[in-house]
Amino acid sequence: MSSTAKPYGPIMQIAYVVDDLHAAIDYWTEVMGVGPFLILDNLVFENGYYLSKPLDLNMTAAMSFSAGLQIELIYQHDNTPSIFTERRSKEGSIHHLAAFTEDLDASIAWLEARGGENLQGADVPGGSRVAYVDMGSAGILELAQLQPEVHQLFEMVRSTAAQWDGQQKILSLPG
Repeated sequence: MSSTAKPYGPIMQIAYVVDDLHAAIDYWTEVMGVGPFLILDNLVFENGYYLSKPLDLNMTAAMSFSAGLQIELIYQHDNTPSIFTERRSKEGSIHHLAAFTEDLDASIAWLEARGGENLQGADVPGGSRVAYVDMGSAGILELAQLQPEVHQLFEMVRSTAAQWDGQQKILSLPG
């Protein structure tokens, strides 16, 4: 195994797949003290794949931050085979971790050379890309190659969460 430095950054997200998005937001805001959550409804992905087969996925994600750690809640609206339906941990358990990368292909290749299996991925409108790699006992790692606008959106959510007073559960974007 090569000692080449990994081509992606530190773990920055913990993600959960949930059966009821609003109940999960209630739990995270009321019990865990994390919020507010930005809801990204009916996310559109292009050129999606799951286990090398085309994937057309209908999902909603909600995200907030606890200090610098992003908490993502994922709700898949249908039963399309995906990592969110077929590689799902028990309710309440962590589904995957995520890290940013500037070179998605190099990061996937690096992980595959170390035993990883590229399960799922897609292009996100606007030029961002994601992939989910099964790393065996370490679980699934999402790699996200994001455009600057997405990083700015995440920073706005992080900043808002840092100043959160515990009142508003849902974050509304201006305009």
